[in-house]
Amino acid sequence: MNFKIKSQLLVICLAFVVLNACTTKNDLIYFGLNGNVKSFKEKAFHAEKKEGNWQQGDAIGNVFDYEVFFDENGFYTRINNYDNFQLSQKTLPKRKNGDVYEVYYYDSDDKLLVTTKVTFSSSEEVKFENISAEGKRLSKGIIYLENGRNKRQEMVLYEGRFDGDDVEKVMTDFIYDKDGNLIRQKNTNDKNEIESDIKYEYLEFDEYNNWTKRLEYSMQNDSSTPDKITIRTYEYY
Repeated sequence: MNFKIKSQLLVICLAFVVLNACTTKNDLIYFGLNGNVKSFKEKAFHAEKKEGNWQQGDAIGNVFDYEVFFDENGFYTRINNYDNFQLSQKTLPKRKNGDVYEVYYYDSDDKLLVTTKVTFSSSEEVKFENISAEGKRLSKGIIYLENGRNKRQEMVLYEGRFDGDDVEKVMTDFIYDKDGNLIRQKNTNDKNEIESDIKYEYLEFDEYNNWTKRLEYSMQNDSSTPDKITIRTYEYY
């Protein structure tokens, strides 16, 4: 997969993360964070079982390793994505009265890749459109919210998906535990096919009750063996 296509796919995934700031007074609420977080970073590893427990093995170094930065008021200011342990993409929001109305995605050389424009936002839903640097409309979507968190997301791709198939719509549903941690994420398409079905299990938390170690299982494969283990580290004000 070339870098341009990979970046466009990443934008589709990130849109559901960065746009929820349109509807919350504090972005820490959407991210499910406690305390005055300055930044957090996620890094994925292969999971290895040692002495009966799942431990981190070698780093995977995939495109979904990322880092989020917040200001002192709890608003996110930047997201960095890493591919093969190198900075590959930067995401920067544009705000008015604290609300995000545009999001810009740049490559590591500060070249604009995609702009996301918010077309409608409320406490219950956010509508948006993704536009390429050349002005081409790539996709549009809607996020349904409940208590400031993702409940369901729908994305319409104007020219089918980037791998050449004819899928035009992708839906994502989210389930949380009583503490607000994401425990299930299921993606389906307009052909009623399951694109992915992921279960999350949390192993460790820090002193602020923010998770620091999480297992990820694919429910389409052998769900008894995790696909990866994610380590999250925090910096606080």
